[in-house]
Amino acid sequence: FSNLAPILRFLGGPNGGADRLLMCSQAVLVLQLLGYSMSETPIHVGMVEVLQGVAFASGWSAVCAKGKALAPEGLETTMVGLVTASVFGIGAGAGALLGGQLLHHNLGWSTTWQVAAGLVAVSVVSSTAVPALWSRLEQQQSRKPVLGLLTLKVKLNDNENRKDL
Repeated sequence: FSNLAPILRFLGGPNGGADRLLMCSQAVLVLQLLGYSMSETPIHVGMVEVLQGVAFASGWSAVCAKGKALAPEGLETTMVGLVTASVFGIGAGAGALLGGQLLHHNLGWSTTWQVAAGLVAVSVVSSTAVPALWSRLEQQQSRKPVLGLLTLKVKLNDNENRKDL
């Protein structure tokens, strides 16, 4: 937690750095969850638990930095409070219900950890791919005029059709 500012600067500033740090922490979380799924003894779990410090500290720091960047001026603390309520309230309850009750009882602990790792991996890929695809789509849209907008302009400039609109 105490090294957040230099890490964010290294990763590309407060906004881009927070996004990259969150993706890195999610990648570590995938490794941690897969490690849990393969653990057979408490010693194995203890070795995997080292990753918890990295995943939690970097992920929580990134979420708080991103929330602060997105919040309107003067509401940064409120944004962090909303994120905290979402993660430790709604998220913890939904995780306990889905992972503990539905998956564990039907599939076992090992498979539950693997499903969780898969969901986090999908989150990492989608948080990387969706903005990239969206940016590419916006670039293509800015180069090519949209046919519907051109048609609307023509109708508005045509005096005969103006009374029909």
